[in-house]
Amino acid sequence: METEQQGLYLLTVLCSLISLLSCCFLLLTCAMTQLWKTTSVRFVMYLTIANIVTGLILLIPTNKYSFMCGFQEHVLTFAFYVPLVLGAILLHYAYWKIVLENKFSNALEVRYLGIALTPSLILSLPPFVSEEMGNNCWDGNHSPLEAVVSSYGFLILYTIGALVCFALVLGIYYYFKLYSKGYYTEQYERKYEKLKLVGRYSLIIYGSGLVLYIYGILNMINRHKRALDFMAMFIHASCGAITLTLFLSSNKVRRRMAEYFKTQSRSEIVPNESVNFTSVTGMLDSRLSD
Repeated sequence: METEQQGLYLLTVLCSLISLLSCCFLLLTCAMTQLWKTTSVRFVMYLTIANIVTGLILLIPTNKYSFMCGFQEHVLTFAFYVPLVLGAILLHYAYWKIVLENKFSNALEVRYLGIALTPSLILSLPPFVSEEMGNNCWDGNHSPLEAVVSSYGFLILYTIGALVCFALVLGIYYYFKLYSKGYYTEQYERKYEKLKLVGRYSLIIYGSGLVLYIYGILNMINRHKRALDFMAMFIHASCGAITLTLFLSSNKVRRRMAEYFKTQSRSEIVPNESVNFTSVTGMLDSRLSD
């Protein structure tokens, strides 16, 4: 493996490890603070699970064990497509729940998951994948991500997802343009903040996906750019860390975490202090009685 290729491989491993730690922290936070009970947070958790699969599969040393190359790239393709669909689903959820104020049921959540998993599974299999899939994971100037994005499945899914997101953004914009005359009401501000928070995830998914989209097209027309190898791999391998950053940017999340840790510190400190106070008063009473 050449020096540049070794650097790309080390970048992949380092970013994947950071991404995995970030994902574990996010899931642990949701479990401890009971944030998982919120529907939008559960969608972020589904996104995080896909990021975990991405991080784990990128850590497979297929530069030494080439027989794992095909398995790595097919699973990477599936784990890569799921967040793309979830990016569009998050915007539809925001439009359905926040803008239209419809009830969101468990059955609808299951349908959303089915919509995310089914096309991702189908498009990660032939004939939608690249013909080079599984042949040269780290040979020469190649990487596992190159074959994933240089496929018709990715180009089709990204294009459709981007169009769906654009249509939903237009619908949300149109809704706020027709908002009642009391424009900056408390209800308006509350809805706007929720939409902005959910929209960040979709924006970062399709914003980073645009770089990979360009990267894939250049590879398909044999206009390979070495600098894009590093940029694309850094963006994709760091997906878990990016998701955690957006997650912690929420005021609701930070407030819930602060409340949780305050409760924990009180439950640990107050009983000990009361026990110590009781023992001290007991000693004083015994001395006074003597």
